[in-house]
Amino acid sequence: PVDLTLVQEGWNSKKGKWAPTAKAIENRAREARQWLMSRPEKDIVVVTHGGFLHYFTEDWTGSNRFQGMSCTSISPVSPAAGLTLEALPGTGWANTEFRSYSFDVGSGDNASLVETDESRRRRAGTETPLTREEKLNLKQTAH
Repeated sequence: PVDLTLVQEGWNSKKGKWAPTAKAIENRAREARQWLMSRPEKDIVVVTHGGFLHYFTEDWTGSNRFQGMSCTSISPVSPAAGLTLEALPGTGWANTEFRSYSFDVGSGDNASLVETDESRRRRAGTETPLTREEKLNLKQTAH
């Protein structure tokens, strides 16, 4: 069963804490990481949207991989509204993609995640992972 007792009032208001701004999303992602890190379970599955996962994992690698893709029933492309396929934000996550992470114990209250070597090899082969600084630079570009 799914326990919805932790879902807060106003979660779908798109205001304040729930605003669709980069800062608000970063804060929600950090709160989610902190909460998960405090859990007693060792293995936890998180299911969410690819766009949020960039904030959650603090990894913007491939953030333009699926740029411009849209499901018209969810997010219709409207040139009249100034929204074109090229303007839609992207994500580096494919549908049903999974990755494995552990917490970076040196990240303190930020509760940062580090992708496991096995997970990284599974999706990127021998490609060298980005450094923390490179990830921050990519984040600035993605915003």
